[in-house]
Amino acid sequence: AVTSPINYDPIIAEIIAQNLDKPERKSSIFLLAHGPVSEEDNKKWLLDLEKYSRYFSLKFPESSFFGLTFRDDAPEPIRDLAIQKIRDVVKKETSLGRKIIIAPLLLSRGGREMEIRKILAECQCEIIPHTILPHPNVSTWIERQVKRGILYLTISKQK
Repeated sequence: AVTSPINYDPIIAEIIAQNLDKPERKSSIFLLAHGPVSEEDNKKWLLDLEKYSRYFSLKFPESSFFGLTFRDDAPEPIRDLAIQKIRDVVKKETSLGRKIIIAPLLLSRGGREMEIRKILAECQCEIIPHTILPHPNVSTWIERQVKRGILYLTISKQK
């Protein structure tokens, strides 16, 4: 059985919320994800990022949240548009006098966060150094995914 990827998940949302650790009031927080190549898949990623943004908006009502993908594996024109969109929204929020916080939605450290630093080199923003891993609740998420996979296999065999 193949279970779903992380997508939006409350366990993962709590991990990210802990990484945010009470952001300053009136901050603009950007949830930046790697993102897929295809436009269709990117729309799905953005829908999940919107769910995370809504969750965090309730948890941290003094801040604004934006979910965007930087699509660094996509062909250059697609990647450049995604990066320009991120820069434009960051500039707009900066012009409103808001503190900019970048929360990478990355599974682990090891390279993509450097891409985020390059994208926002001219931005006076704080980049949260944490990723989803390592965190003890990831094992809880994995266990739940395995149980869902076993349940799926059991139901499939009964049909």
